[in-house]
Amino acid sequence: MANSLKAKDLARLVLHKVQSGEDPKEVLVHMESYLEKVNRSDLYLLVLRYTKILYEQNVSRHSAEITSSHDIKSGTVNEIVEKLTDEKVVHRETVDKEMIGGFEAIYKDRKIGINLAKNIEAFKKHLTK
Repeated sequence: MANSLKAKDLARLVLHKVQSGEDPKEVLVHMESYLEKVNRSDLYLLVLRYTKILYEQNVSRHSAEITSSHDIKSGTVNEIVEKLTDEKVVHRETVDKEMIGGFEAIYKDRKIGINLAKNIEAFKKHLTK
């Protein structure tokens, strides 16, 4: 089974785990450990390369779930923050990473569902070391 490992498949798995909220550093450590265990350490750099390619293809914008009672498809971070109320409705929106970063900074103590921002940025740093 170890001989049938494919770098592209492992890259998809790595990216999926990071997008699901797992710590990027831990994901890469576990992948490297697994590859050593099955005597396929030679795949490590190739997996990183494919993961970076997949990241660039699929994550040019970040998906976020923002809890609000209003339509928040457009507007600056401040305008969107003003629209947040106690009556919650979940919207799935795509916003640029600067907006997600703004939400994260303003509302880090309040529960607003934000996907990917911190994990993807940390993951990108690991890929480009």
